[in-house]
Amino acid sequence: MAVIAVGTIATLGYGGYEVFVGALTVGGLVAFYSYLARLFDPLNAAVDIYSRFNRLSASIRRIVEVIEKTPTVSESPGAVHLPSPSRGYVELQGVSFSYGQGTPVVDGLGLKLEAGEKVALVGTSGSGKSTITKLIARLYDVNQGAVYIDGIDVRDVRLESLRTNVCYLMQDAVLFDRTLRENLLLGKPFATNKELIEALETADLGELIGRLPQGWDTPIGPKGNFLSGGERQRLALARLVLQNPSVLLLDESTSALDVPSERKVFTNLVERFADKTIVFVSHRISALKWVDRIVVLNGGTVEEQGTHDRLIGNGGLYALLHNSPAEASGQGFSSIFSKNI
Repeated sequence: MAVIAVGTIATLGYGGYEVFVGALTVGGLVAFYSYLARLFDPLNAAVDIYSRFNRLSASIRRIVEVIEKTPTVSESPGAVHLPSPSRGYVELQGVSFSYGQGTPVVDGLGLKLEAGEKVALVGTSGSGKSTITKLIARLYDVNQGAVYIDGIDVRDVRLESLRTNVCYLMQDAVLFDRTLRENLLLGKPFATNKELIEALETADLGELIGRLPQGWDTPIGPKGNFLSGGERQRLALARLVLQNPSVLLLDESTSALDVPSERKVFTNLVERFADKTIVFVSHRISALKWVDRIVVLNGGTVEEQGTHDRLIGNGGLYALLHNSPAEASGQGFSSIFSKNI
């Protein structure tokens, strides 16, 4: 661009001087300027090609890095499928895990989740709630101990079978710059319109179709940013409903909703998946009082567990959290947990 700019200025400046002194006609100056433009066209094309090539090279390097990266979770040669249908019985035996060489986030944890049981994991940030759900889904492998699904070590289960039967839903919904229908069909590619509508209603999102300009075929934007935070989370939840797994792991997956909306979504899920194992992770106790069992975590171990009424009666850590001002205001107890400890 500098060469083109300088060349143009020089040609017009010197040519204008030549016209002024009578050594060149105006027509000659215009002809020179036209020739110069024709000369610069190939130069522009060469620079553009070089720029595109550099971008292409960077993209290829990133793709190759992903292709050559060794997965941290690999499938064993003799891996088996989970029973069909899977019961959803989960057991963690002496599980310890740390990220890298850091302090163990989960240390010698033992926990059983009965088939069809609805369990809530509560505790401060860093107590191991999210880590436990990720270990059950085998997003990471344990350092010590084992995680079992229906009596089979998850490390001995084929990843396809495990991902089909155990679904982990995180706080930041993973959505794509495609239409609403296409994002939902990732959960079940051949789902009917009736199944899609039922999934949206379970996620308390039944009115969304009527509000979108193109209905099912409305693009939702990169990462779903054409939708609100609560709508993105509920859309991901509807996709999970279509997948119909045996174990549902909901890791703060409704954090963008208010307490009444969150409770309604949870109620719909329990009605829809009465025989499925569901693990809820939330900082808001008020939305989880009704579950079969509440497991209170502290420092990567189980502090106490039981029903809401039983834990309140014990007067322990759970009762302290439940009666906190932050919980009463609906903000959750994460901020006050460490202060009271």
